[in-house]
Amino acid sequence: LGNMDAEEVTRIVKAIRTEWQGDIGIHTHNNMGKALDNTLTSHALGVNWLDVTVTGMGRGAGNAQTESLLAVIDSDSTPYQPSAVYELVIRHFEQMQKDYGWGSSLLYFLGAQNDVHPTYIQNLISNKHYGTEEIVGAINYLSQLEGTTSYNGDVMESAISFDTSTKPVSGSNQLK
Repeated sequence: LGNMDAEEVTRIVKAIRTEWQGDIGIHTHNNMGKALDNTLTSHALGVNWLDVTVTGMGRGAGNAQTESLLAVIDSDSTPYQPSAVYELVIRHFEQMQKDYGWGSSLLYFLGAQNDVHPTYIQNLISNKHYGTEEIVGAINYLSQLEGTTSYNGDVMESAISFDTSTKPVSGSNQLK
């Protein structure tokens, strides 16, 4: 769910707990910048498997960050020694994140805000033919449609060919 928040996490964990008393895990995405908050909420509710990745590495907007979770839950009573992870992040992963571009972004946030599946955003961003204006326009178009919470390639094609602008066509038919 793109708009999952602490209230929704609480509802889901409580619903699972009505029938299941064993271990529970959570894996959160950072489309709305809430991955860490949702992970911490579930942890406070007794969820004991917290699936996180270093620097939030993952598809699209990524996941909750290992190093951030460790920084929040680290105390004298926890067995964790986060300094090794911090060094790994700073020495190696932060540069890779810049080079390869994973992690949260405004475009993923806009997609989640408008209930547009992140695969649409990923495909729009990965195609270097589209500029920011075209991507934002496609997100706006997709937000008006029903059923964009799951991905459909035909809908994707309609989103990138849809243009509401009234700019005059310019140019020449002369080849150079």
